[in-house]
Amino acid sequence: MDHVRTCLNEATVIHNQRHHAIVEIKVLFQGISGDVFYMQMPWYTHGSLDKWVRGDQQPDWSHVQSVLLDALLGLAHLHENRVIHGDVKSANILVDGRERGRLADFDISIDSKERTSADRVIGKTTTTMKATAQGMTMGFAVPVLQTSNQATKQTDMFAYGKTVLCIQDNCEPDAQVAGERGETATVVTALTSEKPVARPSAKDAIKTPFFAILKEVCKKVMRMCLFCESMGDDSVKEQDGAIECSEGHFHCGQCVCKLTGDLLKVENSSKRALQ
Repeated sequence: MDHVRTCLNEATVIHNQRHHAIVEIKVLFQGISGDVFYMQMPWYTHGSLDKWVRGDQQPDWSHVQSVLLDALLGLAHLHENRVIHGDVKSANILVDGRERGRLADFDISIDSKERTSADRVIGKTTTTMKATAQGMTMGFAVPVLQTSNQATKQTDMFAYGKTVLCIQDNCEPDAQVAGERGETATVVTALTSEKPVARPSAKDAIKTPFFAILKEVCKKVMRMCLFCESMGDDSVKEQDGAIECSEGHFHCGQCVCKLTGDLLKVENSSKRALQ
């Protein structure tokens, strides 16, 4: 029954915290025996972040930074909703076909609105934080977690800092252009500080110069709009003002404005309520 409880707990966290930087659940189904549940998730083309950077593709460092930023956005979303991930590491960040990152593996996550210590992670058993610390991966978990009875947002941030360091060692270029390596070292040092209060929050980490460089290296990407294409216009459109859903469906800024305007009309109130 522990397996069932863990599976349902993970599914609940993922469902309640739906976000473009968090894995999705397509189907949750029960095994023939009735005492096992399975979760079916989308196929993420590039697999985990650690395998992606070590594989044959050798992604550009700016693309890797973008995936790390996606994971941090997902972590910020969790923390804003008082959910602690509990096992942040490169193997738990998945990369889809569009080279976007997704946080995964929520089987030991803690919803701090209801549970504040690890002895409640798996029902009301005698499991303690020590077991949860074992669930967190050595090398990524803050050392004090092995003796502490409390997982926090700060322990998640420490693990995230270790993740950045691990990925940096694998693929960051040696070039000193724009001081990339210096910015990486700065953010890692802050995130892995021995003092929890000194570690930046996920929201604050997003604003650091380590990610600011992405604004300079990312170029405008032209895409084909789903709605324009359905109307016979197959020309590519800029991403400025556009939106894209988690499945990769792209809608240009002009169509977004038109569709939103139509939906807000008084005569479409019933349709708006339905959607």
